[in-house]
Amino acid sequence: MISVIVPIFNVEPYLEEAIESVLHQTYTDLEIILVDDGSTDGSGEICDRYQKKDSRIKVIHQENRGLSAARNAGIDICKGEMIAFLDSDDALCKDMLQKMSDAMLKSGADIVECDFASYKGVHYMDPQKIEKKKKCTSPEVNRTGLYQKREAFPMKLYGKITPNVCNKLYNRKIWNSIRFHEGHNFEDLNISLPLLGEAESIYILDEPLVMRRIRSGSITTTHTFENIRDLQLAYIHCFEYIQSHSPEYFDEKDLSFALTERYTTLLGQYYYICSCHRIPEKKKCIALLRKYIFDVKNRIDIRECNWRVQAASFIYSFVPSYISGMIYRIYRPLRGFMLKVTFR
Repeated sequence: MISVIVPIFNVEPYLEEAIESVLHQTYTDLEIILVDDGSTDGSGEICDRYQKKDSRIKVIHQENRGLSAARNAGIDICKGEMIAFLDSDDALCKDMLQKMSDAMLKSGADIVECDFASYKGVHYMDPQKIEKKKKCTSPEVNRTGLYQKREAFPMKLYGKITPNVCNKLYNRKIWNSIRFHEGHNFEDLNISLPLLGEAESIYILDEPLVMRRIRSGSITTTHTFENIRDLQLAYIHCFEYIQSHSPEYFDEKDLSFALTERYTTLLGQYYYICSCHRIPEKKKCIALLRKYIFDVKNRIDIRECNWRVQAASFIYSFVPSYISGMIYRIYRPLRGFMLKVTFR
């Protein structure tokens, strides 16, 4: 049996689509746990209505404690030998769980990952259009196959395994001694390496089987002080994990790469925030980013970075933030994103 855990908070316009996508899976031996995390719209009533319609559905109503706490509540009561997660504004292709469970059983992997496709600005995500949508990974890279832990860790570091939990199927034992970190956002990034550490192997099915809705107002598209802080805390936890498992799974090159990637991401966020006019607590956000940039800059060799990072680093060091924002607004439409901005 597969337990599908769906954390829910104020997603009334999208919730039925998410639930229906699970109910109509070709794999039918399911336990569907809907965790209403203190919704104030009609989401809780939708959960109760579906529970009456299908005996496979269990509903938890709790006070608002955040996404991590909602997922943890589902993990604590689930009975399945395999566990999957679904965000309540996303949806699954109808054969997703069948293909993922078949891959797990045939390969013996503890984790199976598929690709996902992004749907931006739509009310209904049509699975027939999934091949035309932007995928998480490059189509030029075929990742399909079984990878042991020693291979998987560097793959995660270099972006060949995603940090997301909602495009994965887990052997239940993975969660015996691990839970999501509560009280902070970007919980997927925070927990991604520890989850790999609990697995002996991961199988990658390089096929888009999850439909991910990109909408304004979600955590990953909202730039607030708390989100910037939580994202950086997640990166710090990841780097601490890498350090603690070096040289067993990561070498000095990996450590250097992780720091350089974080520095690049920090600069990207800094320039983006500087360029925006309507950012809550903008000065506070800029000050926080400058603190983190200073800390990381002292640990890397800028001369080993590409010329864009070197130029961005120079401007950051000698140009006021409001002028940096103006430069970014001019540069961005001419050359695309100046630096990779990663909010996920």
